[in-house]
Amino acid sequence: MNQLKEGIYVNFELNPTNERDSKAVIVLSDVQGHKLGYIPAFYSGFMFDVIRK
Repeated sequence: MNQLKEGIYVNFELNPTNERDSKAVIVLSDVQGHKLGYIPAFYSGFMFDVIRK
């Protein structure tokens, strides 16, 4: 099973060209950079600004 385990890091990638959310943030696993999903839109604006700064 491909599940995150405690202690595994994730990376965040800004996705400003996303058609649905110009402040979308992709969540990637640190192992081979597999895309895990997106930060929920409710939080994406805040996270986008924090990561960009």
